Amino acid sequence: MSDRFFHELIFPTYKWLILEKKLKNRQSLGRKTWAFLHTMAAYYPKNPTSKDQQDMFSLIQLLAKFYPCPICDALVGWFCQLHNRVNRRLGKPLFDCSKVWQRWKYGWDDGSCNY
Repeated sequence: MSDRFFHELIFPTYKWLILEKKLKNRQSLGRKTWAFLHTMAAYYPKNPTSKDQQDMFSLIQLLAKFYPCPICDALVGWFCQLHNRVNRRLGKPLFDCSKVWQRWKYGWDDGSCNY
């Protein structure tokens, strides 16, 4: 078997099979994660305590931090926009979603801590 045969036929086929398996695993993980999130939302109290709110926030924050998904940064922005919709209805100030990573992950550019 020549190197050319391996690199032109065997390796691309093997690589495709690996990618196909990863894609199926990723799709399965995605469906199961959405089912989990919908279940969490269904069981979330109608009148959450501050502890309930903090616990749910921690869950979402950790999910965004550790979830193996290259497009999940969008999840953080989506939650910020969703939170702002609630704030708007309640007459509360809106958060600048362009600063979400400073606020929740990397810290403010000026080094301050505003929790």
